[in-house]
Amino acid sequence: MSQCLIAADDDPVIREVYQYVLGDAGYDVTVVRNGRQVLAALHTLTPDLILLDIKMPDLSGWEVLEVIRTTPEWQDIPVVMVSALPEPPSDNVDASRRYDCYVTKKKTGNELLVLVDQALKGTLTTAPQATLDSR
Repeated sequence: MSQCLIAADDDPVIREVYQYVLGDAGYDVTVVRNGRQVLAALHTLTPDLILLDIKMPDLSGWEVLEVIRTTPEWQDIPVVMVSALPEPPSDNVDASRRYDCYVTKKKTGNELLVLVDQALKGTLTTAPQATLDSR
């Protein structure tokens, strides 16, 4: 049985990357475009990992993360926060203890696969230098 992922991003190119790279690698990936769709998907799926863009319409990634971490049946799902920003905004210091990894969108498909593999195995460092690329 393949591992289930939810990947959220409002950028259609990034969504295509997630679908293509992760789907071809054998992951069962549900790609959504906003925070409300993440929460809706969580009502029907039990993902092994969530890739969560920070800046999205409706609910931001930070707002979705708060709901995930305060909902008992979801609170242990690993969450990787994804952003174009090189580091998390300093106004979300408390949030840093609530996600498993923070990455930027600058790496290749193979690096995305390594990141996902490490996140699923629980071997990510607390401050990885991982990034994602939409190319």
